[in-house]
Amino acid sequence: MKQIFLFTVTGGIGFIIDSGVFLYLYYLENINISTSRILSFFIAVFFTWLLNRRYTFNTEKNKTKKEKTKEYLLYFKAQSIGAAINFVIFFALIYSLNIFKQIPVLALAAGSITAMFYNYFMSKRILS
Repeated sequence: MKQIFLFTVTGGIGFIIDSGVFLYLYYLENINISTSRILSFFIAVFFTWLLNRRYTFNTEKNKTKKEKTKEYLLYFKAQSIGAAINFVIFFALIYSLNIFKQIPVLALAAGSITAMFYNYFMSKRILS
């Protein structure tokens, strides 16, 4: 139960990073929606990996740099599948309902919540 709680907290932090970077790039830097979304994902995944390995799954053990790199690449691969789920929902909502185009962070939240379940099970498998 503690892992699920910590994963949810980490996911919340990841969502704040993801949505903050996305909104910054999209609204303030005028970068197109797809590029903004992809860049925000890369940044959020890196931070959630750090937090999940340190706190949620406590894998901050004495791993070599090579082992950490391999772990991150596996984590990133798993998160990329979660991102595909997230992105499909995000873009389906953006391009099908005007409210999500006007307030894209709602579509980002819907995609993130849906992908969270897949991401938990894959993260647990990789980082435990």
